[in-house]
Amino acid sequence: MTGQIPSPGKARAQSVTFRQWGKQYLALEPVKKLRGYAIRKLYVENLVRFFGDKPLGAIMPEDVTAYRAQRVRYKRIKCGKCEGMVSREVCHACGWKRNDAGAPVSVQTINHDHMTLTHMLNVARSPQFRLVTDNPAAHVPKPNPNNERDRIASAEEWERLKAVLPPHLRRLLTVAYDVGPRRGELLNLE
Repeated sequence: MTGQIPSPGKARAQSVTFRQWGKQYLALEPVKKLRGYAIRKLYVENLVRFFGDKPLGAIMPEDVTAYRAQRVRYKRIKCGKCEGMVSREVCHACGWKRNDAGAPVSVQTINHDHMTLTHMLNVARSPQFRLVTDNPAAHVPKPNPNNERDRIASAEEWERLKAVLPPHLRRLLTVAYDVGPRRGELLNLE
């Protein structure tokens, strides 16, 4: 390896950090047009907190696995230094670090982060950018979250519930019970 000159693509990948790419990725017009752009920004924020200033070309599948293993959620508490509200490990305003442990997040939440990382690296790999030659996130399996609903209310349970519902909710919940739409579909009914 001594004396070899790295390819221009590899040199570019080594010079762009994950933090820089995260900012550039979120500024892309096709990404801004995504229906879930607001939540996508949160996923990228979580990823940037972990990968930070690591060069894009240095991210390995082991790093993606390590990210999945460490992902936790913190309860919102008052900062011990500046009195602001903190829902992260470190207060953004003053740098105070909390000493409580975060609770693990659901497998599906981690899968959402993982899918965002996969998309970010696929875009970085695209002919438009050519920042990486491979997508390490694509080599790490995403486990099934097993979040299927346990059961549907029986006809007798539904009749008892329907009998005590106010009229404005009865129509809405009847549609929900009969059709089984997603929450967003149900809330967008006119």
